[in-house]
Amino acid sequence: MSKLIILGTAHGSNTPGKRSPDGRLREFRWSREIVSMVEERLKADGYDVTVDLRQDFEPSLAFRVKAVNNLCTKYGAKNCCYVSIHVNAAGMGDKWMTASYWTVWTSRGQTRGDKLATSIWNAARELMHDKTKVKADWRDGDADYESNFYVLTKTQCAACLTENFFQDNETDVEWLLSEEGKRIIVDVHVKGIEEYIKQI
Repeated sequence: MSKLIILGTAHGSNTPGKRSPDGRLREFRWSREIVSMVEERLKADGYDVTVDLRQDFEPSLAFRVKAVNNLCTKYGAKNCCYVSIHVNAAGMGDKWMTASYWTVWTSRGQTRGDKLATSIWNAARELMHDKTKVKADWRDGDADYESNFYVLTKTQCAACLTENFFQDNETDVEWLLSEEGKRIIVDVHVKGIEEYIKQI
């Protein structure tokens, strides 16, 4: 059975906030651009890839989860993985903040998502210029942070969510919108996902 990579876009044009204080970075738009680039690269490398939500409007998280789980039923949950690509925020989006780091998240406990997250984290540590900004939570023996995010707890396949620096840090926004920043973020996801697929 072939493996299916499902990429997750962040939020929607109708989601309040989720933007830089100056409005130059809107998370939904940045995420969709990065997802499209990751998808193109993975397909060029011969992988089966799809996206949970291509439209700009966010109907609901339940809609996303249903789309992912329908694919898990078709391909088999063990043959699918789900990676949702986001940008973090330290405040409410009304002023610049100082937090600046990269993280990957899974649901709580030991899950198939841990191995997926570890592969992407390893790629981030290798490819990011400032490795000190690739943060980890080693309390349970692996690098991912854990939370009960809906799209991680309700999907049936290995799943993780990346938080790619901060949309309310002015330096991060400059980098995330730059060609170099986009290239590195795409490289991290492509390398990490491909390394994971080789292991399953």
